[in-house]
Amino acid sequence: MHTRRPEAEVGQDLRDDLGLLDDGDDSNCSGTSGAHERIRLVHLFDRPCPRPRRNGWSKQLRGRVHQSSTGGVLDLTSCRSCETLSGATSTLTPYSRRTIVNRTHRHLVLLTLVCCCGMIPGSALAQQGPVWFFSPTLGQVKLNITYDGAFVPDRPVSGQDAEMGFSQHRVRVLAPITQNDRFEWVALGGVKLMAVDTSAILPDSREEFPDRLWDLDFGTAARWKLNNGWIIGGDLIIGSASDRPFNGLKEMSIQADALLRIPWRDHLAWIFLLNYSNIREFAPHFPVPGVTLAYEPGPHLQVLAGVPFSSIRWVPLNRLELTASYFFVRTVRARIDYRVLDPLRLYASFEWDSQRYFRHDRDDDDARLSYYEKRIGGGIRWDILPSVYLDAGGGYAFDRFWFEGENYGDRNTNRIDLASGPYATLRLGLRF
Repeated sequence: MHTRRPEAEVGQDLRDDLGLLDDGDDSNCSGTSGAHERIRLVHLFDRPCPRPRRNGWSKQLRGRVHQSSTGGVLDLTSCRSCETLSGATSTLTPYSRRTIVNRTHRHLVLLTLVCCCGMIPGSALAQQGPVWFFSPTLGQVKLNITYDGAFVPDRPVSGQDAEMGFSQHRVRVLAPITQNDRFEWVALGGVKLMAVDTSAILPDSREEFPDRLWDLDFGTAARWKLNNGWIIGGDLIIGSASDRPFNGLKEMSIQADALLRIPWRDHLAWIFLLNYSNIREFAPHFPVPGVTLAYEPGPHLQVLAGVPFSSIRWVPLNRLELTASYFFVRTVRARIDYRVLDPLRLYASFEWDSQRYFRHDRDDDDARLSYYEKRIGGGIRWDILPSVYLDAGGGYAFDRFWFEGENYGDRNTNRIDLASGPYATLRLGLRF
């Protein structure tokens, strides 16, 4: 019987990533199962790796081999674990097995970097994930399609004779346009609908709460690899998060990113970002820089230290994985995963997230209808096929409220407090 270590993925996304970040790691998609989906580790450091230990984890590999321009490497999506190979490797010699392990370990990427995208709601990084955006390997983007659903039953609204419940549905697509080992260009987009069932009103303006909140966006992203190994990239996303999307310029969102990736020493790499967004939680309309140092001494530990994001992934025991991340100002995620069987894993998580919309008839053009909540939950993920997975979860949401204002300091304006209660999530992902 083969033992199996936890797959090399990092909690959360970080929607999701989302790709490196799963689609669910979009800070503007609170409450979906993708919100606790995890970031895949793929190609962060182009460096030689020490030969795996004799009789160590490298001899427990089984799964599928994916052929790329670099030779035989693990297909992290299909085998669901960077440490498991079977079938295609069953006829390999011990030397060939060690070669595959070395290459796999060498190409592990702490794509958690992408979590820096929490500063970029709706951007290519936040929405589709940085697996491809931060990776030193170009030309391997695949078509990704995901559906996320969240269901919140009616709960009392504080100070009003009313209740509120909602369902949320989202579809996201990432598609390569053209790509090779020096350049790649992708298209991306998504549609999200929050259907709200309530008779509550905005208490200060005395207006009805919108019964439909949409979030539509589309855009493009590209990366170039320079002769010195540095990678530059950028993206541009146009969208509208509103009860009447694209009703006018004041309902539109614009987000753009610039990226520079610089390999540094063994186990280390620098990622520099510059982001503009008019729907960011903090400092909207202002370009915000970011820098992160990624440290990966081995498959059991990955650490990200930077501004405005930090995270850690730790595999203390076989089949057990712990992850945590923090993004300035109010985005916190922690998760523990345990793989029960090869295609099944159980997880428990804590999240503190938010999302924002432009109400079409607001008095202040800079005001945003914002929703904050904390969640404790868990679930199960089933890898149905190498390219198809299903995730079902749920839990308890608390400290949740709406308000309308320019920033968090206005959180008592048009505030609606929603009683704590259960929630359920469902996610289906396809990757070709």
